[in-house]
Amino acid sequence: MFYANFAQKNQKEIELKDVDREEFVEMLHVIYPSNKMITDDSAEYLLKLADRFQISTLTTRVEKSRIHRLRNLSNLEKLRLAYRYRLCNLKECCLTPIVTEQDFKDVKHSPISSDLSNDMKTALFERVVKTFEEEE
Repeated sequence: MFYANFAQKNQKEIELKDVDREEFVEMLHVIYPSNKMITDDSAEYLLKLADRFQISTLTTRVEKSRIHRLRNLSNLEKLRLAYRYRLCNLKECCLTPIVTEQDFKDVKHSPISSDLSNDMKTALFERVVKTFEEEE
């Protein structure tokens, strides 16, 4: 927006709609020289803002620093984030522990199972196939 040939490039002020001011300020503190730490509370909304404003370095930083250790999210919720924000390392970490028939049933009966994207369902199916092939 600021460096490419967008209309905003030469504007002194740019109105950002549908952005929480405190979350946006937090993002700025994280990406600019202060390099503020990413917390459990800020990780998810920083991913959302990084995606919206196409800040791939922030996405990578959140994934490396925090997302694996988020205690307030289930494995399936982390998997949902991994697909939404294209977090390959997190996706692998979330799929790895799903190996038994009970693990797959738990996914199927999870309250957020209806939110699974087709890509996630495909990855889970591939995981099932791989597990059964390894058992043979």
